[in-house]
Amino acid sequence: MIMKKFTKILLTVLIFCCSAYAQQITSINIIPATPADTQDVKVILSAEFGAGDCPLIASYYNISNDTLHLIATYDLGILAVICGRTDTIDLGLMSCALHTLHVQVVESGSGTGSVDGYRPLNITCTPTGIKEPGLMKKIYVYTDPITHELNIKYPGIKGASSVVSIINILGEKKYSSTEIQAGNVFIKRLDINNLAKGVYFVKIETSAGSSVARFIKD
Repeated sequence: MIMKKFTKILLTVLIFCCSAYAQQITSINIIPATPADTQDVKVILSAEFGAGDCPLIASYYNISNDTLHLIATYDLGILAVICGRTDTIDLGLMSCALHTLHVQVVESGSGTGSVDGYRPLNITCTPTGIKEPGLMKKIYVYTDPITHELNIKYPGIKGASSVVSIINILGEKKYSSTEIQAGNVFIKRLDINNLAKGVYFVKIETSAGSSVARFIKD
């Protein structure tokens, strides 16, 4: 009986102590360190929580003016220890500009708090007039699976034309348009509410070649 009471008191003290431990962002790093507008950008985010388990369960971002808001949600367990995490979050291609990166770490599960961190994010511009040899670089399609809106990013040359197509798994073209790039990174949002659920491909054709990315319509 004494041992049970002691164990209960010990657990209560541990839970109280570690629940009082405030979550914190320990570091925010960018890869590559000095990214260009033709390179995929990744955020290496490290954080600590007063919990036994703290997996990253969701992340998304939006851009408002020159601030990129990145929200990362962690599911906290109930065991009273300190949990540290380092996760890589892919932002894909970014337009050239000096951004402010705002990171908000949000708790779910046994936690309900949030904490914010900031750092500059400078995306340099690739000189125009340089042709890419062979096939184009990677098309970045987000988020997958997709329900209402398809977001596409890919590198290219300012002022160049490209044909954007959506093709189903039977090879049928469901959408096609010719676009003129306003900058070194092409960004396009497509309303895909009229597409049936299934697997599709985005095909980008330019004078430098063509590239294809797969996505799922949910």
